[in-house]
Amino acid sequence: MTTIDDISEARICENVESRHASHDQQSRIANLLGIKTASVRMDSQAKYAALARGDAEIYLRLPVDMDYQEKIWVISPEV
Repeated sequence: MTTIDDISEARICENVESRHASHDQQSRIANLLGIKTASVRMDSQAKYAALARGDAEIYLRLPVDMDYQEKIWVISPEV
């Protein structure tokens, strides 16, 4: 991971699909923080890898549908 002294230099990852992420809300947060860099949109779990590699400093998981239940960490009973 990287460290930065100025939050306006942060790089943000967000989900590429608008049905999984609120791009407008992400943009408003970036503007409030003074971040000028365009966010990097990625699919799948690649965003976590980008953070770990130091390719980004911020990833906010902001759901669009408040009834949506995350299922990526659920272990199937068949396993």
